Order: sequence, then structure tokens, then C-alpha cells
Amino acid sequence: MRSRTNKINLLPKAYIQAEKIRMRLMIIGSVLALEIAIFITFIAIPPKIEIQETIKRLDEISLALNDSRFADVNQMNQQLEDAKVELSEWAEKYSSLKQENFISKRVLDSLLSRVPIHLTLNKLCILPESQEVSRLERTISIEGTSQDMISVLNYVTIIEGVYGVGTTNYEAGYNEERSLYEYNIHVVIPVKQLGIEENLEEITPEEVIIDIDEINDEGDN
Repeated sequence: MRSRTNKINLLPKAYIQAEKIRMRLMIIGSVLALEIAIFITFIAIPPKIEIQETIKRLDEISLALNDSRFADVNQMNQQLEDAKVELSEWAEKYSSLKQENFISKRVLDSLLSRVPIHLTLNKLCILPESQEVSRLERTISIEGTSQDMISVLNYVTIIEGVYGVGTTNYEAGYNEERSLYEYNIHVVIPVKQLGIEENLEEITPEEVIIDIDEINDEGDN
């Protein structure tokens, strides 16, 4: 016959309750840790992977753009950017020359608005009267550079179309250091068209010479 033994719990009731609470907290902590791990895996890591993939894709695109197949596209984009810069520069030059008002705006417009795209005008001035054949006419000197000789010839032809054949003569040469053509065009225009006949006696070469590079420098300051 077995003897029956009664188990007696000698632990305080408060201790038992504390242990139960501790176990529950451990379970809750484990669940939270698991949820955080899942969050990091599905939320935090994918953007990092996506960024790496994006960088890789951009590198591939960059290499592709440097490929010879895209040479024409790259050249066209560069030409567009150059055209934007040139247009901005011309707007500043045009505004500065008009403000000087040393010749009529109509004559100024006729010379500046017809400049070919590959030709740059650097200086425009009225030559001293001592170099003129007649007091009824004055010569405007236009200096600048061009990427090709055709543009210089086209500009001369355009000016003669406005003021007549024989009113224009020019000099041009290739500068190997600059890889550009340098030109000087003389245009004979009647004094009445210039709009300077009233102050003709007072005008000196220094007063009428407009150096566009200097104008741009002053504008920057």
C-alpha cells in the first residue's frame, strides 16, 4: 500500500505572480523582437537594395550615353547648350549697344539681327572722319570671329543686301591658336542713317568704339 504524499508549495504567492508576469513579458518581448526583425527585413532593407539597383542602372545608362551610338545625340545636346549660352550673351550685347545710342537703333538692329549662327561679333565702332572719303558717309567697323569662312561671306552678303553692293569690304584670316577665323568688315553708311549728324564734330574714335568684352565684364561686376 502506497503512502500518499501531499505537495506543499512553500513559495510566497507574490513571488509566483511575479514569475508569471516575467514570463509574459519575455513572451511579449520575443514577439516584439520578431516583429521588428520582420519590419527591418521587409521595410528597411528593400530601399537599400533599390538604391543599389538604381545606382547600378544609372552607371549602365552613363556608360551607354558614352557609347559611340549616342555620339550624335550628345553632340546635339551640346550644340543646344551652346546655343542657349550664345543667345543669352547676344541679348546682353544687344541691350548694352542700344543703351549707348551712338547710332540709330534701326541701323544697329540691321547689323546685329542678321549675324549668322556660327559668327560672333566682338567689337563695333565708327571709324574716325579722317579715314572717310565724304562727310556724308561714315564707315562702321565690325570685328569678330567665326567657326568657318562661309559664315563671314554670308554676313557680308546679307549686309550688302541691306545697304547695297559695294558698301562693304572685309578682311578675314584663320587663327591656328584659337582655331577660329578672325574678320574685320567695313560698312559704308550715310550719316543721316547713323543718327549722329548733330554731334558729328564732337565725336572722337574713343567715344564711339564699343568693346563688347568690356561691356560684359562691367555687367558681371
